[in-house]
Order: sequence, then C-alpha cells, then structure tokens
Amino acid sequence: MKPVEYVEHLAIERPNCADVARDSLSKKLKPWAHEREQRAFIRNQDFISVEVRELIFGLKTSEPRKTLITKVAKKFCSNITVRTILRDEIDKGTRGELDA
Repeated sequence: MKPVEYVEHLAIERPNCADVARDSLSKKLKPWAHEREQRAFIRNQDFISVEVRELIFGLKTSEPRKTLITKVAKKFCSNITVRTILRDEIDKGTRGELDA
C-alpha cells in the first residue's frame, strides 16, 4: 500500500523512470486530499487482498444509488461502515471517525 501524494500540479517528474506508471497513479490534486487515499500496486498476480472498512458517499450521491451500493457492499463486507461525507470534512481535509 502506498499513500497518495496530493500535489498542486500533476506532472511526470521522472519520465525515464521504470515506475512512471506507479509514480503517476500515486498522485492526485490537492482538492482531493480529504480522501486520504491509499493505493495498492502489485506485479505478477491478479488480485490483492484488502479489508474495506468504510464506504463514504459524496454530498451529491442520490439516495437510490446509496441504497444500491450499500446493499452490494454489505454482502461482501458485512462490518463495513457506510456514511456520507460532511461538507466540513471536505473543507478542512478531515475524514471523521477513522481519524480518532
């Protein structure tokens, strides 16, 4: 797992690097920093085992979409926490209860 780096500008800093794809996919623009995302990169295998602990919907996600996605998520991860992000969390770059 590699934490995403949140940057002002997306640019390929080392174009001749063997890991240019990993470097590019490990960056997002700063307005997305509230996500505090981690990404998994693997080689020579199809899948990586992860534990999904929380599903956070955006402010504009419709209720029917939330219901459908929550049902699917709970089938595969029965203990998952599901919630909608708060505007304050986006503005301050925080993420609620998992930060505690």
